[in-house]
Amino acid sequence: MLPDQFVPALEETGLISEVGRWVIHQACRQIAAWSASDVGAMRVAVNVAGRQFLDTDLDGEIGAALLAHGVSADALELELTESSLIPNTERTIATLRKLKARGVQVSIDDFGTGYSCLAYLRKFPIDTLKIDLAFIRNVTTDPADAAMTETIIRMAHSLRMEVIAEGVETAAQLSYLARQGCDQVQGFYFSRALPVLELEELLRAGPSLPVRGGTPRTTRRTVLLVDDDAATLAALEALLQQDGYHIVTSRTAAEAFELLALHEVQVMVCGGETPLVNRAEFLQRVRDLYPDTLRIVVSASTDARRVIDAVNRGALYGFYAKPWDDEALRDHVGAACRHHRRLQIRRHDDARELDVAVAVEV
Repeated sequence: MLPDQFVPALEETGLISEVGRWVIHQACRQIAAWSASDVGAMRVAVNVAGRQFLDTDLDGEIGAALLAHGVSADALELELTESSLIPNTERTIATLRKLKARGVQVSIDDFGTGYSCLAYLRKFPIDTLKIDLAFIRNVTTDPADAAMTETIIRMAHSLRMEVIAEGVETAAQLSYLARQGCDQVQGFYFSRALPVLELEELLRAGPSLPVRGGTPRTTRRTVLLVDDDAATLAALEALLQQDGYHIVTSRTAAEAFELLALHEVQVMVCGGETPLVNRAEFLQRVRDLYPDTLRIVVSASTDARRVIDAVNRGALYGFYAKPWDDEALRDHVGAACRHHRRLQIRRHDDARELDVAVAVEV
């Protein structure tokens, strides 16, 4: 039986506080056992229900459990939902401050699905925000979810909190989140939930996740080629390989989004025989998700009005009609890479100037 099937019944009957007390003791007992074994000291996170703040002396219960099992307070982390913080706010804040004074860590689970306001983030002593998997599921393909995720990461860091992304299941999600500065991830891409003995074996093995797309932008020029025709892809790849680019190729939009997440792409060359207007949504989503990636279209469509409109809207960096001129296209891709580099240098310089200005202002 899954937690969402029995936890509501425990909350309705009031048994959630008793079960919560038992879980805290079990967690402390496990922390002590690992600390005394070759697994070593581990921090364990425990979900806490809002009723535990209202019906019990949560600080006293946790203090007793830590003492009974000889566990350091910083080895225990409490996970709360946003909704559990709202009822009887003052009492909850007081309890959390006592727990923080002991050294217990506090995190907000499933962040973004509840109240999600800065007011309570400032009031509550919180160490970590966990981004709900609802945003992570489509973070590499949905501009809205990507924007929400990036905003949460920046907001949390500005408040000196760490960020954990829930529900990470693909290498593309991992790479995208690493690029956005997410501190930690959890999800099936690393491991499914495991029984204690299997978890201990995993911890002893010391596995880690390789994060792709980490090559410095100053030393690697990456070009993504997108076309549903294999022959066109092969021709473009053969042409541009002469200039030493790292080239990745895709025949579908879904694969293109995955590659954009995995690699730091400077230029995307998009072919295909679909009329330009039908590619507008794809190009717009690429622009929204990866605004630094410059987009060039190679197409048999020669509708000047549509091309000019796309360029003016910023959806395109350039357009080439088929059959393209090899040297002109090579020159244009090279110019796009150089333009991308100049934009990055300018952004870096602007950020340094802002840092200096802030330091002087302070």
